[in-house]
Amino acid sequence: MRTRRKPRSRAHYLRGLYAARMRAGISGTELSRRSGVSKPAISLYEWSERRARPETIIKLARALRVEPSVLIKKPTSEKEEA
Repeated sequence: MRTRRKPRSRAHYLRGLYAARMRAGISGTELSRRSGVSKPAISLYEWSERRARPETIIKLARALRVEPSVLIKKPTSEKEEA
């Protein structure tokens, strides 16, 4: 008898979102307006309390004018976080 595997989630924590937003010099409200993603959701993504789906990552990356991989990766130094 085969056991069924749970499908892998394609959602990601956005560890680089806050740093990217700070580099862009915009508020969470402005990022929400530009991306169409709600401000509360952006806050949850920045605090790694919610995983973002690929389509949401693309919306945020376009609004910040960065590659989606920038949002997914963890900042490598404290300097990159601010």
